[in-house]
Amino acid sequence: MENKGVSCLGCLAFIFILGLIAAVFKFIAENIWTILWVLGGIVILAALIYVGVKYSKNIKQKLIEKGKVQFDEKYEENERLILQIAAKHKGYVTPADIALRTDLSLEAAKGYLDYLKRKGFARLRIADNGSYVYQFTDLLSEEDKKNAEIL
Repeated sequence: MENKGVSCLGCLAFIFILGLIAAVFKFIAENIWTILWVLGGIVILAALIYVGVKYSKNIKQKLIEKGKVQFDEKYEENERLILQIAAKHKGYVTPADIALRTDLSLEAAKGYLDYLKRKGFARLRIADNGSYVYQFTDLLSEEDKKNAEIL
């Protein structure tokens, strides 16, 4: 008798699964255009995200390959060192100043300084001998800070 119960239960499960499959196919048939639009949108969005991430990585990779800026765990530490050196030199530094006082090469020091200049934190000046001098205008003396105009 148990075999009849199991077999009847199996038949009911089979019928339920067939009904479920039929309902899914009916839903797909009735909403095919909506489904296609949603899937197309997902594909386009995924492609745009992929291209954006790849483009972003390429820009960083090119900067790193050129020795311009090393975006690694030491970036913030190097930036802080550069600012400390600039503060000791009253806001004026050269790539050689940075290379002498850090582990950065001359090329990497110049890359960091150029990056900070592009971001608006420093100005580029040229000395009489043709050397590049970077001026960090936000590094003010205490007197300059006290004499700053009130907005």
